Amino acid sequence: MTCVPERSEEPCAYLELHDTSAERDDALRLAISVPELPRFIVTAGNWSIQFCDRSLGREVADDLGGVVVS
Repeated sequence: MTCVPERSEEPCAYLELHDTSAERDDALRLAISVPELPRFIVTAGNWSIQFCDRSLGREVADDLGGVVVS
């Protein structure tokens, strides 16, 4: 799932569902390893969401009981 704000061509959120926690952890390591791409990552259980908006990421983490990983 991606959402694109009206004012931008770039996705503001990217949801990934993972089959296992190991797959989730691998995806998180890969996402964090590219410092040129600004993102705010929230995760819990078998999902992770990458946000370009820090405040939206924090709000989602609070609402869904997720953890901020970057």
